[in-house]
Amino acid sequence: MWIIPFFILLVLSFFILFILSKRDFVLLRKNISASLIFDYMFIALLVAFIIGRLLFILESSQFFLISPLRFIHVLRLPGFSILGFFIGGFFAVFFLFRKTKAISRIFDIFSLSFFPLFTASIFGSKISFGQITVPIFFILSVILFIFLLKSHVTYRLKDGSISALFILFVSIFSFLINFNLHTKPFIVMFTLVQWISICTAIFSIAFYFLNQNKHLNKND
Repeated sequence: MWIIPFFILLVLSFFILFILSKRDFVLLRKNISASLIFDYMFIALLVAFIIGRLLFILESSQFFLISPLRFIHVLRLPGFSILGFFIGGFFAVFFLFRKTKAISRIFDIFSLSFFPLFTASIFGSKISFGQITVPIFFILSVILFIFLLKSHVTYRLKDGSISALFILFVSIFSFLINFNLHTKPFIVMFTLVQWISICTAIFSIAFYFLNQNKHLNKND
């Protein structure tokens, strides 16, 4: 039963979020408390769930799921878009913290906190694209998480760059996984999720380099 591991990983994500937000120097300096982060987190999770579920419905054309009971009954009627979940969560975090100067730092904290949840979702997927397999993708995910976590603690990367790399990795994963779902192409040869993955990947790459260069120019 996947629901038990899911809740265990969700609790782990909450714990990481609490540790990172409570001890973060930038958030303390901006008077952003861990309690505020957690209050907004539940709103962001609700939005993330709705967008993730809606994107799955649009991708699979299972429009019968658009009813209150069927929509929320993921145990009996499973189906979820990982990319939609994180895009929805990011939009919610942006809206909730849009007036906060530390929003880039907050994005990074949320990305790191829910990274284990994404990593675990890899095992529920089937990837077969060239030499790419589930174990390889899992190992890459763990390596990336350790690198991003160290970068966050040591301020190796600028605020916002960690979340950009995270979304890039999620986008690549979502793009590859959709080759195995036998979904009808949305435009040309790619599905709706794959086109969204391409857009988010391009945006993430552009944002990462612009963000890093911007801070480097400031230092110069």
